[in-house]
Amino acid sequence: MEKDSLTFYFDHMFDSVDPLIVLDECQRDVLLDNSKYLLVLAGAGSGKTTTMAAKVKYLIEIKKVLEKEILVLSFTRKATEEIRKRIQEDFGFSNVSVWTFHKLGYQILKKNKKSFSVITDPEKQKIFCEFLKENIKDPFFRNKLFLCFNKKYRLKEEYQKFKKGEEPVFSFFILKFLLPFFSYLKGNKDPISTFSFYQKHTRFKEKLKWKILNDCFLFYQKKLTQLKKIDFEDMISLADQTLSCQKESFPYRYLIIDEYQDISYQRFLLVKKLSECNDLKIMAVGDDFQAIFGFSGSQVSLFMDFLKYFPSGKLLTIHETYRNSQELIDVASHFILKNTKQLEKNLYSKKHLNYPVQIFFYKNQAEKLHQVIKIIKKNRKKSILLMGRYQEDCKFLLESSFFAMRNNRLICTLYPESDLTFLTIHSAKGLGFEECILLNLEDTIYGFPSKIQDEKMMKRLKETQKEPIKYPEERRLFYVALTRTKHHIYLLVPKKNPSSFINELKKESQVLFH
Repeated sequence: MEKDSLTFYFDHMFDSVDPLIVLDECQRDVLLDNSKYLLVLAGAGSGKTTTMAAKVKYLIEIKKVLEKEILVLSFTRKATEEIRKRIQEDFGFSNVSVWTFHKLGYQILKKNKKSFSVITDPEKQKIFCEFLKENIKDPFFRNKLFLCFNKKYRLKEEYQKFKKGEEPVFSFFILKFLLPFFSYLKGNKDPISTFSFYQKHTRFKEKLKWKILNDCFLFYQKKLTQLKKIDFEDMISLADQTLSCQKESFPYRYLIIDEYQDISYQRFLLVKKLSECNDLKIMAVGDDFQAIFGFSGSQVSLFMDFLKYFPSGKLLTIHETYRNSQELIDVASHFILKNTKQLEKNLYSKKHLNYPVQIFFYKNQAEKLHQVIKIIKKNRKKSILLMGRYQEDCKFLLESSFFAMRNNRLICTLYPESDLTFLTIHSAKGLGFEECILLNLEDTIYGFPSKIQDEKMMKRLKETQKEPIKYPEERRLFYVALTRTKHHIYLLVPKKNPSSFINELKKESQVLFH
């Protein structure tokens, strides 16, 4: 296709969806690139979904790739639905596969005639509870369990129920430690060798912990076998083990991976295996500045070291962002790049706005929030996102006369027409709102940055992810919060014990303090 014709094609490829969408030079470079392995750095609000959809459209219409030869992967149903709508509904490419990693695992196992059902979290809890109830009768096991875990997880209280003939559930220990620990372990390590190593190379009390968890793991795996069930981690690892690279069982030539900064080691191994099939080309899209799911198994180092793992690969960056103003980008970039173990991006925007970051100190947070909403209403902005580090960060709202719930909708009582939404920052990732307000920026254990410490054993599993700065993932979470807005973000900060992150913003000329 001649250059002028291709330029015309790029300028009008979204006419059927939105004629105002025109790809910039960086996005066009991504479409034209034919590297076997391509990592695309896409900053917040830079049109990541648009770029992926455009790549699919370009491959099909210009490169004549068959729809059934393209696979698009993401990590959540919400993300895949957004991409699927653009590719399958807006463009009409209904035979392009848009799946989560777990759906891919399911499809691979199904094609290899592996029969299974997936265990639910309540069923997992029941297995772990059964293990504890069976073993806590043994004084030797009970003493080890209390010595190792009681202080933090109040296991003696559950045992007292057991002695009284009541039914113990051990829910705090199971939900807060066992479930996330085994999920992370199976998603990033070889469990057998991990247990073996730490039982040999740790001190007495920690050896006991690893022994208890080893026994618990073996019990859990045995139960899974008896029930003929697998968990989500098994779905990925079994898919890797059973994957056949025969064209009839794996027909894809192009693999596009969304949110690659959220990749875990287990998923990475599956991607590596996929790359060996049928000369598969891989385009991974993401932003290490927004890697905020380390607690659930993602390893940002796999993203940053992409070219190490795929040496013949290439790195391209989409520099322009459409959501944020240049002034906000500057503030957010200065903050996040204090972590030197990240990929520098020179993001820019054609939008300009004075003081996009405004900090309000409060004695009474509900009263101050009401004042901020009043300021926003004067500017006639519509959608307002309230964000918290935790779900509980919005509880104070309903204890105040300024706010209420009506028809499952949060309203400001003096401005009932206000379009208010509350989300945790993790839930808000990927979204953009006219105006944003970040709540409860307090310097406490449950403040922001969160100072909740991982169990020492979980820290052991994450040792390979050390970064040269305090609270690296919390910093990325703060960056995600800052970049949700199309206009301003208002930070609500207590006069006593303000967040340490606020002190870092004091030198920024485009941050306004009230």
